[in-house]
This record gives sequence, structure tokens and C-alpha cells, in this order.
Amino acid sequence: MKKLYSTIMMLAMMVAALSLTACGGSDDEEDDGVNNSSTTFTITIDGNKKEMSQETWDLLGTWEGTALLIGTNIGDFRFKFPSGTTFSSFTIGYNSFHYDADKITIGVTSQKCTYASGSATVISNDGKNMKVRFSNYTFTWNTSREIIFDGTLNIVLLNE
Repeated sequence: MKKLYSTIMMLAMMVAALSLTACGGSDDEEDDGVNNSSTTFTITIDGNKKEMSQETWDLLGTWEGTALLIGTNIGDFRFKFPSGTTFSSFTIGYNSFHYDADKITIGVTSQKCTYASGSATVISNDGKNMKVRFSNYTFTWNTSREIIFDGTLNIVLLNE
């Protein structure tokens, strides 16, 4: 009886040890506050908010020459950077996007735009993909219209 009791207690301790072991994420993963598998990006045009998920390709950020192009199902947005700017220029913490808002195209209408307020900051760049966190990044176009970017966007390197 004593041997049975010892065996049961040992099994109970093994089960307790296994069940109380915490399951967690890998320490190797970088925690940048962004869920890498599903990124939501919000574009508000004249008060009308549209949420877009990058995993369904409602939007795509690409780098071509010295311009950042953000293509969406509601329009295309372009940020033109100074000559000599390359994809590797965007180090973590880079945030001078406010100098570079350049042009917006909705439908076939293309308009110059200007920075109004908010911020955009590079949170990672591995040379092939760059993540930019937009925080109420607002710019105006056509003198009175307003567009706001909010959320994190992954920009891919096509050709530099």
C-alpha cells in the first residue's frame, strides 16, 4: 500500500510539473508592438475611415527609386525623398516623413499634398522589408481635403 501511495504521489507531482510549465513566445522574437502576421492600417479621407489589412493585400507599400509608394484600393500615395536616399537610409527611428509627403492619386485625379501633423517612424528595416508606424499622420490635398494614416505599414524593397 505504501508503494502504491508513493507511485501515485510521484505521478501527481510529474503531472503538476508538466501542467504548470508556462508556454510562452520565443525570446528570439522581436517585440515591436506589431503582430507580424496581421497588420491593420487605417486611412481616413475627409472623415471617412477605412481599415485595411495588409495580409489581404488591400494595400501595398513599395520602394521605387527615391519614392515610397503606398497603393490601396482607394488610391495611391507617394512620398518623394531627396536624391541619394536609398532603402538603407531608413534606419530605426527615422521620422522625417513630414518633409516628404508629395502626391496622392485617387481614381485618375492626381493632387499635390502637404504635411499637416502627426508622425511616421521607422520601427524596423532588414534591407528587404521596412516597417513604418504612422501615428495620426495627417496631410492635406486640394487645399481643403484631409487624409490621415494610422497604424503600421510594411514596405517591401522591389528594386533600389
